[in-house]
Amino acid sequence: MRCVRRSPRCLLHEPQIPVTENDNVLSFLSEKLRDIDLERTSVALRSFEIRRITNEELRESFDPLPRATLLENLQVASGLKVQVGNSVQSLAGEQYPIQTLIQFVDVTEYEGARAAVVEESRQKQAQIFLLGRTSAEMQTIAEEIYRCQRIEELYRNDPDQEVREYCKNQINRTDGLKVRLQRQLRQSLSQGSFVFRGQVTAVSTLSQELLDAARKHLSSAAEQVFNRYSEAPARVETSAAEKFLKQTNLSAITSQLDPLTLVELVSGQPRIQTTHKAIVSIRDYIDRNGTVEGKRLIDHFNQPPFGWSQDTLRYILAAMLVAGEITLKISGREVKAVGQQAIEA
Repeated sequence: MRCVRRSPRCLLHEPQIPVTENDNVLSFLSEKLRDIDLERTSVALRSFEIRRITNEELRESFDPLPRATLLENLQVASGLKVQVGNSVQSLAGEQYPIQTLIQFVDVTEYEGARAAVVEESRQKQAQIFLLGRTSAEMQTIAEEIYRCQRIEELYRNDPDQEVREYCKNQINRTDGLKVRLQRQLRQSLSQGSFVFRGQVTAVSTLSQELLDAARKHLSSAAEQVFNRYSEAPARVETSAAEKFLKQTNLSAITSQLDPLTLVELVSGQPRIQTTHKAIVSIRDYIDRNGTVEGKRLIDHFNQPPFGWSQDTLRYILAAMLVAGEITLKISGREVKAVGQQAIEA
């Protein structure tokens, strides 16, 4: 009677009592369903399947992925990874330069793990670490989800209508368990810590909501990862470089064609500002590497710490060509002046 007074749901954990739950309603099982339910409780648990289930709900907990806007026009998103032991698995957004790596550690090992991560974070400049504490309940819920999924998989096509209804109940139960697991994962991480470039930030100091805290932390981290985006904080249209080169008179170039103000007036005469930080950065890179292919140049300045768009880079290169700062090589021929060949290139 103690069990009934405490909670009827504890009957679900008594293998000798043929009870199941559907839509928060407990019901007794027939003899056939009782045998299947006993089989469900004895399903062999596979660690990789339990990890798969946990990772799926972890990914759902970060949907949509954290995003931030830098200087009003650079959209930055963080990918999501999880580490278990020495194994790291990408969950979403693997293509993004900034990655958030999640680790769940035992309560007794949390402080030591955080200290180790602080040191590691100093070496990985574009990675955010997010630490949470493991709990027995997260493991238990994931295991129960697997049992439900496995039994539904085995008996979904059974000719007995009663068995198929039982399988449908397993699906419904799985959905509820997934919600609980996500809640547990978010709670653990909300009580954890962000670690970035040696700095530790308690998640709860940013927001009580995990995703909101992740967005706020990403905004701060993105400013450091893309700390040279400010040299060319513009997202120009694709035709900007062509339009710039087609202007025969620099004085006719408007701010719309020249959002970075690469053209300056000196003693009333327009000229390219070759000391502009963006131009200096490109010139330094070319000086260090010699002849550079266009794709390699684009890839370099598209990545941290710059984050410049391809079209913005082309527009800057167009200005550098006008100023005589660079030479284009097209089909083995050198092009040093503005013309149709340069525009096409």
